[in-house]
Amino acid sequence: MRQLLTSWRTRLQARIARALGKRAGRQLPITLSQNRIYVLPSGFGVLLAMTLFVAALGALNYNNNLSLAFSFLFGALAFLSVHVAHRNLLRLQLSHVNIQPAYAGGDVSVDYRFVASDQRPRTCLQARLEGGPNVDFELPDVADVTLRTPALKRGLQPLPPVLVRTDWPFGMFVLWSHIWPDLQALIYPRPEPNPPGLPENASQRSGHSVAAGEEDLRHLRDYRTGDPPRRIAWKASARRTELLTRELEAPQSADIVLSWDATAGLDYESRISRLTAWCHLALSQQRHFALVLPNAQIPRDAGPEQLHRCLRALALMP
Repeated sequence: MRQLLTSWRTRLQARIARALGKRAGRQLPITLSQNRIYVLPSGFGVLLAMTLFVAALGALNYNNNLSLAFSFLFGALAFLSVHVAHRNLLRLQLSHVNIQPAYAGGDVSVDYRFVASDQRPRTCLQARLEGGPNVDFELPDVADVTLRTPALKRGLQPLPPVLVRTDWPFGMFVLWSHIWPDLQALIYPRPEPNPPGLPENASQRSGHSVAAGEEDLRHLRDYRTGDPPRRIAWKASARRTELLTRELEAPQSADIVLSWDATAGLDYESRISRLTAWCHLALSQQRHFALVLPNAQIPRDAGPEQLHRCLRALALMP
């Protein structure tokens, strides 16, 4: 019986979510109003209602005033619990969303910030995204909640609505609402699992680029926590009041151009996957690399920001 009610409630929530899709695209912040909060009895609530109905029917049949009083008392408590649970969601505000890029086939991690817009603390709240787990949270004033949803394919993926629910205080009723901000997640292509080496025949030497290494002394700098003791310039530090660390450098590896033409012979999505894997490989080798695509060109650079620029261009390819 309980599984049947849960399945029925889940299907009804999905229908309401699809109906709310026509009203999707709201801008932040989004505040829950009373006409956007829905109520359904839980399995415990249905069982309690049936018990109260039988008790009230028996009390009327046998003229038992005490049993009738208890039936009406528990019925009043159930009615009041709906009001209390409704206030637990009313004026709940979604104020900020931070979306982390994800890879196709993985999970999108989204950080939501909920605020009590009327300064009333909330308790026993749950939130989830479609396809993801429920996350319990409390809301004394501000709460940051991280939710996950599957990353289906590369490109821009609209975020599903956030289902916020509560069954507080007695668990007799489930109240929920959908919050649907106008946001999209960037889904990177899935890298090729075992890519070949970087196409060295396309590499070009840079001028006098340098990177941190173990060869020549660049300069002395102030000591930072975590610097290895072998790099501390003890003689120079003895002449000053603070420690100094040797900053070393070595010639950087050759720059490289990752070209769409270098993946000829593969199908369309496999070419994108290989270029994605090559971008990661170039970053791990601390190479300066450029990306040449049929519809975009990313100039040479290095570091995580360059990786993000290249993966974004690959994700948005038609």
